[in-house]
Amino acid sequence: EIVDPAKRRSRLPALLAHGVTPGKMTAPPAAWPLPVAWLHPPKTGSTFGLTVYRHACSDIPANATVGCLPPIAGLTRRFPVAKHCAGGFTSARRVDLHQPSNPHEDHGRLLAMLRAPAAQKASLLSFVLKLATDAEYDRRCSVVCEAPMTTSGLPPAVAREACAAARAGRLQHLMELVLPPMRGCQAKMLHGTPCLRRSNASELDRLQPLTATRVPSAFAFVGVTERWAESVCLFHFLREGGRRPVAAEFVNSRPTSTRARSLSLSLWRGIAANRSDLMGWLLDDVYDGLLYARAARHFAAALAKARNRSTWVPTCVANHRTFS
Repeated sequence: EIVDPAKRRSRLPALLAHGVTPGKMTAPPAAWPLPVAWLHPPKTGSTFGLTVYRHACSDIPANATVGCLPPIAGLTRRFPVAKHCAGGFTSARRVDLHQPSNPHEDHGRLLAMLRAPAAQKASLLSFVLKLATDAEYDRRCSVVCEAPMTTSGLPPAVAREACAAARAGRLQHLMELVLPPMRGCQAKMLHGTPCLRRSNASELDRLQPLTATRVPSAFAFVGVTERWAESVCLFHFLREGGRRPVAAEFVNSRPTSTRARSLSLSLWRGIAANRSDLMGWLLDDVYDGLLYARAARHFAAALAKARNRSTWVPTCVANHRTFS
């Protein structure tokens, strides 16, 4: 089904606009207005870009995918923002790549999937290792190892060193290069700073009161990567007026495993086992921790409310496999 976004902008009922919760209902609420902004921290789920794009843009066919070009160039090149998304985004320049939000333009309009901080960090390390050692994937997807780091703010020279460390199997050194600047990645992006731009302790500490005051109000929708099917279905219920998702919204477009090994959090915990500094950078991120906790709590409450209103979300989840 293709819906012109212009036809969806005026369908916000007054009761939802004022935060009034209706009683028991069997149909989802009407779709919410545009424009929106996609906040896309690395390794939180590029596939959500398809969900966002189908929401904000017009004439996107049901068989469209994000592809494997970084981050969603396989979608934006085929269906250019200027042609398909007029009025859909707060800024056409911040649709692709891993751009931080503009807190003034985007407040209340952000759409995002957020991820448990340690899992996100492990996934980025694993993806760099995959890109450094999986030539077939690199060739098929026209991607270079440095891409997920340089598009997130890491200096190119540091990204090249990280890829060289991954190729040589010097995985502790890879962690030394990537994890310190990644501290507070998702929170930094929410407040206007690239994920991998190195910040000192005082700069990071200033994020905490901002997160406490801006979350969840900064978001028009926030889901959690770990509960992918529920998040995508809840998005369609709340923001799309119950328009059915397409199958490609539930496909992992950036797998981090290889044929030879499973690149999971436990792998990186093992590599950091004799290094308390590496373990702390991997597991103890209070800045992203606060953001994720507040976002996950808001998501859980919205999901519970939706389930109380209608069977639409549980039915949707039952019809789609879990993102993995």
